[in-house]
Amino acid sequence: MGDLICRQFFNAGLINPDGLGVVSGRDVELLLTAKNRSNLAVVAKFLQMASVGVDSGNPAHRSFFEQSWKNFRVFFERVSEVPTAEVHFGIDEYSDVTMLSKPTIYVSQHDIHYTHKLLIENLQQVAPDADDNLREVLNDLGELDSDDVTLGAEGSDQLAKSKAEISLTLTNKFEVSEDADQSTKALFVRTKRYVVDVIRFQQGKNLHAILTTPATDEMEAEHRMRTLDMAAKEKELVAMTAGADESGSNDVTVEKAKMKRRLSKKHMSANLELPMTLEAIKAKIIEAALELEKHGLCSSSNNFQDLLNSVAMDIRNQRVYRRQRKQELHKLEVTLTDLAKKRTHMDDQIESWGLYLRSCMDRITEKKTKKKSFFGGKKKDTGGPDGPGYHIGSYKYSAAKLMDKGVLMSVEGIQKNKLKAVTIEISSSDQAGVFTLKGTILKITMDEETLKFEDLLTLQYENRATTKMFDGNVVVNVNLMIHLINKKFYHK
Repeated sequence: MGDLICRQFFNAGLINPDGLGVVSGRDVELLLTAKNRSNLAVVAKFLQMASVGVDSGNPAHRSFFEQSWKNFRVFFERVSEVPTAEVHFGIDEYSDVTMLSKPTIYVSQHDIHYTHKLLIENLQQVAPDADDNLREVLNDLGELDSDDVTLGAEGSDQLAKSKAEISLTLTNKFEVSEDADQSTKALFVRTKRYVVDVIRFQQGKNLHAILTTPATDEMEAEHRMRTLDMAAKEKELVAMTAGADESGSNDVTVEKAKMKRRLSKKHMSANLELPMTLEAIKAKIIEAALELEKHGLCSSSNNFQDLLNSVAMDIRNQRVYRRQRKQELHKLEVTLTDLAKKRTHMDDQIESWGLYLRSCMDRITEKKTKKKSFFGGKKKDTGGPDGPGYHIGSYKYSAAKLMDKGVLMSVEGIQKNKLKAVTIEISSSDQAGVFTLKGTILKITMDEETLKFEDLLTLQYENRATTKMFDGNVVVNVNLMIHLINKKFYHK
C-alpha cells in the first residue's frame, strides 16, 4: 500500500509538478530549475524507500528511515479506513445485471502481478473464510511465478513493457447467489415479530414463563380483534397505494406499482386468513427458538432472553433501521429503473438484429440481371428456396486453395504440405440458407457438417472473426466464408 500511495500520488507530483498542475505559469521557470528538479527526484526516492520500510544502506540515515516508517504506518492505517466500495459507489450484487456496458479499468501488468502477490501473502487477513470468492479467483489464477519470469529481468524490454497500462473490461465471475444464512435471518425476524405480538397481550416473569403459561379467553379475544382490525386497515392502505401508483404514465412507475401489489397481496394473504391464536403463535415461537438455538442466536438456558434483548434493541434503534430501510428502498428503486432501461436497450438490440438479419437475407436473394460463369462446381439457377438468384449445386476446393483465399485459417493434425490432399465440398440443400460441408482425404469422406447461413450472419453481427467447424479441428474466417457463399450461391 505504501508503494502504491507514494508512487501514484506523492512521487508523481514531486517528479512532474508542472505536468500535474502543482506549479504553473511563471513559477515553472523560477522554481523548477535543473538543480531543483534533481533535488525533488532525490526527495521522491527517499520517500519511496521510507514508505516501504527500506533504508538507503547508509548508517547515518537509519534512524531517519525507522522513524519515517513508523509515521508512514500510522498514516497508511488511517488512509485505509474508508467505506467499502459497495457503500461508496452505492452498488450491490444486482448492479452488475443492470449495467448496459461493462466497466473498464486501466492497469499495468506490473500492478496486477504485485497485487496478486500481496493478496497471496495476506490471504488469511483479507479472506479468512475458506469459501470466500477471492480464494476461488486466486485458485483459478494458479501458482504465482517469480518477478523475473512474469515481468522480466531488471533493465529488460519486457520489464519496461510490463509497466505500460492496458484496458481490461470487467465481467462478474459469480452469479447472484442467495445468502446461506438468509433463511435463518428471516426466521429470527419472524420470531421476534411473534414475540412482540404475544407480549402485547400477555406478560410474565420471563419469555419462557410467558410461552408456557396458557393465555386467558380475554387475551385471545383482544388479540383476535386487533389482528382483524390491522388486516382491514392494511387492505385499505394497499388499495389506495396501488391506485395512486398506477395513475402514473411512466413504465417504471407502473412496474413499481405491480411489484408493490404483488408483495402486498402476498403479505395480505397471510393476514386475511383466520388469525392465529396466541397459543398457536407461542407454539411457533418455541419451535423457532429451538431452531435458532442451533445457530447460537438464543438459548434456553437463559429463558430465551436473547430474543427479548434483540426486540429491545430493535425498538431502541428503530430510527436507524428506518433510515436504512429508506436507503435500501431507494437502492431497489434505482435498480428497478436501471433494469427497465436495460430491458428497453435489449429489446432494441433484438429488434435491430431482426432487421439486420432480414435485410441480409433480402439482399442475398435479389436476382442479378447479369449472370457470371463459375468454375469448380456444378450449379443450376432454379429460383429455389431462397429466391430466383439462388443456385443449387456443390463446389469442391482443396484445403490448400481455401487457405490461400483466407477462408481457411488452420486445420488441426494436417501438415501444411499435405493440405492439397484434403478436399472440402460445399453443397446447397432444399432448405433455405442451409449448406452441407464434407471433408475428404484422398477421396475418403472423413467428416460432414451442416452450416446455417444465419449462424454465420450472427457471428458477423457479434464481430466474431473466426469460428470452428468439424468438431473444432478446422478454423474458418467468418467474413470470407460469407463472401464465398454469397459469390457461389447468390451471385453476390
